[in-house]
Amino acid sequence: MFARRTHWNTRPNALTTLLEEKQRCGETVIDLTRSNPTRCGFSYLPPDALAPLSQAAARQYEPHPRGLLTARKAVAALYADSRILSPADVVLTASTSDAYAMLFRLLCDFGDGIAVPRPSYPLLEYLCDLADVEPMPYRLSLDDEWSLDVASVLRCIDAGARAVILVHPNNPTGTWVRPEDLAQISRHAAREGCAIIRDEVFAPYTWSDRSDPTHGYDRETPALTFSLNGLSKWVGLPQLKLSWITLAGPASLRREALERLDVIADTFLSVNTPVQVALPDLLRLGPTAHAAIRERILRNLGAVRTACRNTAATLLPADAGWYAMLRLPRTKTDDEWAMHVLQHANVLVYPGHFFDADDDALMVISLLPPKREITDGISALLQQL
Repeated sequence: MFARRTHWNTRPNALTTLLEEKQRCGETVIDLTRSNPTRCGFSYLPPDALAPLSQAAARQYEPHPRGLLTARKAVAALYADSRILSPADVVLTASTSDAYAMLFRLLCDFGDGIAVPRPSYPLLEYLCDLADVEPMPYRLSLDDEWSLDVASVLRCIDAGARAVILVHPNNPTGTWVRPEDLAQISRHAAREGCAIIRDEVFAPYTWSDRSDPTHGYDRETPALTFSLNGLSKWVGLPQLKLSWITLAGPASLRREALERLDVIADTFLSVNTPVQVALPDLLRLGPTAHAAIRERILRNLGAVRTACRNTAATLLPADAGWYAMLRLPRTKTDDEWAMHVLQHANVLVYPGHFFDADDDALMVISLLPPKREITDGISALLQQL
């Protein structure tokens, strides 16, 4: 009866089952996977932050495939210091998932391939399934730190990938694509008729001096390039459901891509009017949100680094994002460690394989919970080593 594309294993995994058992028994679990900013105790938004949603203009419906011009102008203004971006090269979507789905429909026929990073957020493979395209993994290598395996990206392009997804910075490794690597990939993609999709949602949350969210950006970059961002991370308001695609690359390709995106977007018209009307006001909250979230991340990162010193756990280096990765002793697999610390310490962490990490002793934690939860959770986890 059901489509093969939705033939997923939906049974709860062992970690989820154990968590549900503990919750039913009333046990208190420290959740170090919590990454929803609206549930992490932030108070940086003013009480009237959502008041712009009730403007009179929000009661009128005048749809445009790319979104209201006032909203697209507000997005273009975000990049005024680093990019020459026309509002005409902005397309509003309901979410970055919506943006990915539109771009997959734009670029791919049934069975085509999309190059995706590994490790990375598991959502990408589900989106590929739903669009009937094949994920073509390329590697992020881990030695002393994570680095992009450019050769594996180029092999995906040579094997016929219709687009390369560069999560920039990557989730969960927190690494940027180096300018020289981006330039090489863009040149090769242009020669082979392959597009680039840059997911930049974590760009505001930088940890190190090596972080540079603008590097390598050029409106006339050789390859047709789509960059993604949205309110979920930009203002820490995922419930408002608005994201955007910006275009770069050769003018003729941009023009044709926009013409085709107009038809796709006009078919779904997925972005609601009130949030578009409110967007200029909402985006002005961005710097406040960035500062508060970045302060929390850095404070928690410091606490994790201090706690891991002189222990059997290693905090892996990263540059950006709001996740951290820990390497635990190889006496257990990542699944076994995650189950162990939940069972014996009541601490929930992600095993690295949830993000397709090859190393079998990696844990992923969120840096968004309040510091007390981070310190208590990490302390309890380390006692299990």
